[in-house]
Amino acid sequence: MVDWYLIKPQPTLNGGFEYNEFTDYAQDGFDELLTETQLGKDIVFCKGQFDGEKFEVEVPSKGIVQSETPDAYTQGWQRQLLTRIGEIADYKYIKYDGFIWLIMTEPSDNCIYDKCVLHQCNYVLKWQTDKGKIVYYPANIENASQYNAGESGNKIVTLGYNQLMVYISMDETSLLINRNLRMFIDYNTVTPLPYKVTRHDTVCYSYCRSRVINMVLTEDQYNPNTDNIDLMLCDYVPYTPYPITYSGKPIIRINGSKILKIDTVKNVEWSIKSDIGAKVTGEENVALIECPDNADYIGSIIYVTAKIGDETTVCKLTITGGV
Repeated sequence: MVDWYLIKPQPTLNGGFEYNEFTDYAQDGFDELLTETQLGKDIVFCKGQFDGEKFEVEVPSKGIVQSETPDAYTQGWQRQLLTRIGEIADYKYIKYDGFIWLIMTEPSDNCIYDKCVLHQCNYVLKWQTDKGKIVYYPANIENASQYNAGESGNKIVTLGYNQLMVYISMDETSLLINRNLRMFIDYNTVTPLPYKVTRHDTVCYSYCRSRVINMVLTEDQYNPNTDNIDLMLCDYVPYTPYPITYSGKPIIRINGSKILKIDTVKNVEWSIKSDIGAKVTGEENVALIECPDNADYIGSIIYVTAKIGDETTVCKLTITGGV
């Protein structure tokens, strides 16, 4: 008989404190599996914004990764992770085996270890927020159009059609995604396919803890006027350090006005470009735009330019009808 045991001394569960003794020894035993056996793997807990290479917070640790030899190719991107109790609760991703993995479930414990489900991130989504910031989100993407032909339309016009199921972490930025968001999802960087968000679900996979957002994205048409393939960004707007702000949407009604503002103490030179006789009155960092009362102008565009030193910012306002 081999004279060794992972934990010494062995617990005696007859003293009235069985729960505490079981918990202590069980967790000690799991810790030894992590640190003293080949089951324990090096992983990195991750949270915060991703910059394309690393997260704001990355903490090295140990874990046991299960289901590494799947029975079917449809399960090849799924894993289960066992970690010490309490270690992983605040994190959204892990790095393991050269890949990024999204934590799909809220970690829960059985008094021995925490367990959660992982999905491999097979793409990094990239888009520009309303404030001009470019953000990156590692995502697990699945095909949601298993049996369609990939096309829609009639004999006159045929359009590409595909849908993708997407899972990303939930935070204050991803919560603001709306149905107008478009992004490239393609490893073909010559003629990449753009997609548009057509469903955005912040509830079903939240676990009441801001865990995961589920989206459906539908193939969209490439717009050469707004989509930048070099940057792999749809609806790209060049960044400016002096954004023009306003209330509501970027519209102005006929016979109406709009107040524009720039958050700066520097001198601002306001100018306007339009073919309808619109006016701009600038006072320091605030401008008042006035639109003539003529229904023929509905749908026209007013371009307002603010120049601050060598920097130029342009705001585009679309004319709409009255209330």
